[in-house]
Amino acid sequence: MSTKNFFIVGGILLALRILAGRLFGVTFWPFAYYDDALMFRYADLSEHFVDQSLRYIDLLVKDMGFPIFLKFLQVTGIVYTDAISIIYFFGAVMFTLLFSTLTDIRRKEILLIIYVFVLFNPVAFSGTSLRLYRNSALAPFYILVITMMVYLFVIYWKNLELTLKQRICFSVIFGFFFTWTYYMKEDGIWLLMSLAAIIVTCFFHEVFIDTKPLKEKFIHTLILFLPLIMWFSGTVAYKSINEHYFGVYIINNRTEGELGRFLKNVYHIKSAERTGKIWAPADAVMKAFDTSETLKNNVELRENVLHTPWFTNADKPTIFEAPIHGDFLGWVMLSSIYDTKTCLTLADQETYFKKVNQELETAFENGTLEKDDKFYITSSMGGRTFSEILQLKEGIALAYILHLFVTDNPNITEYRIYTDNDKTFEDTVADYKGIIAKAGDFANIDFFAKNEYYKQAYTFSLITFWIYRVLNLVLVSCSFVGIFLAVRKIIHSSVKECSNTLLTVVIVTGTLLLSAVYALAISWFSEFLVVVAALNFYGIGIIPMLIIFEVFGTYLFLNSFKSIRKYWYIEK
Repeated sequence: MSTKNFFIVGGILLALRILAGRLFGVTFWPFAYYDDALMFRYADLSEHFVDQSLRYIDLLVKDMGFPIFLKFLQVTGIVYTDAISIIYFFGAVMFTLLFSTLTDIRRKEILLIIYVFVLFNPVAFSGTSLRLYRNSALAPFYILVITMMVYLFVIYWKNLELTLKQRICFSVIFGFFFTWTYYMKEDGIWLLMSLAAIIVTCFFHEVFIDTKPLKEKFIHTLILFLPLIMWFSGTVAYKSINEHYFGVYIINNRTEGELGRFLKNVYHIKSAERTGKIWAPADAVMKAFDTSETLKNNVELRENVLHTPWFTNADKPTIFEAPIHGDFLGWVMLSSIYDTKTCLTLADQETYFKKVNQELETAFENGTLEKDDKFYITSSMGGRTFSEILQLKEGIALAYILHLFVTDNPNITEYRIYTDNDKTFEDTVADYKGIIAKAGDFANIDFFAKNEYYKQAYTFSLITFWIYRVLNLVLVSCSFVGIFLAVRKIIHSSVKECSNTLLTVVIVTGTLLLSAVYALAISWFSEFLVVVAALNFYGIGIIPMLIIFEVFGTYLFLNSFKSIRKYWYIEK
């Protein structure tokens, strides 16, 4: 295939991908005050920062990556579904570049297959992606960023002959998208840890293995750290903006800052009632209130938390009968703080809980409060015993099965507005007309119009899902065999002879291990929710890691056959 035809076909496939995105459209949940609707309230940057029209406790409960993305769409006039399709396109192009660079394959027909496999990944047509919320944008952003992360690894470990300008451009672009993706959601720490691991290994190669002159090593090392420097600078800028407008040098007032520190302290208070579903048992919460003099004196706040409407009702009047599930203590505390007027500003909240935390941590130190001896994957989630961790094996396996077999029902309807409980479409529109109009303004979509092509979209999704189910089963099987064959080849060859194979094995196995840690964390978090739905919704980050495992693992398998290896290096 000629280069001209290669780009023409690639362009046609992009057009078809954009058309598919429009065919499916998205559904907006206007009643989801703290989720979907909040993103559009945040996206109105003037109201969010200058006018601060929301209640003060709502201003910093979620990160700003997605709202800024929505603001970008409003300014440029790009339709939301088109923007998502274009990000998938960027991810597909980047993945194809990674594949051709690592494998040295130049056969354009093969590169097109790789490009199509990523571009039309069915996660884009799943229920999670058809909901106009940040998770629909996270999938393509994750694919792009994780691919770029692996490409950074390849640049240094394969000693790619890139100019200084090319290296700097890549690092800057990667740093930009990495920082933006990190702040799409509050759990970006796994991305940061992954990047840190990549940078450490590349730094080791640059300093101890590479034989370049010292000056060149120094320059390449600086470029290597650029994405991390950009993330750090972006974080400082983000916090500084919040400090200017809200008076607090934090990103998020629910999971970070002094309230976040308070939640972590409660999660560590010893309690026999703590389980995978109940991170903050009632006795642990009440121990915190009894131990901290500041909280003990705030009887109204204590009573509000004890009888929180988030969980309690007439049949179960307190959190002892209706325990707080998972990470919801943060939401319970925020609403109780507001309802009791304990704090009137974000700065007041930081000052108040700083004193509370000092009292609790002093109690931990002097033995007044006993710490839980469970394992914690992160201090912001509840702890587990070793046996409780082993019980997560089913959830971990389910995380892979759900995504490999594309089980997230697209749930495509003729209405672009998801109805509120038993309400009709007309009643839902009437009740939430303002936020629906705001969503339409930012996403450049008419949400009041029906989706005339929902039946065609549903048929398309069924076909796509079945194709990928079969493909995933075949590719995963080939990948495991491919790793085995590649390792056997490495054992019986010199490092120089199979350096490329070794590097590919490291990437495939490393990605698989990362996906396992990610699946563990998501399973750990999701137990208090409807597990299947939660793993589909929150576990979307596993998709790019599975793509890398499947594609490069299958390459290792096919590359073990001489006839195939010879074929795909011949350009026709």
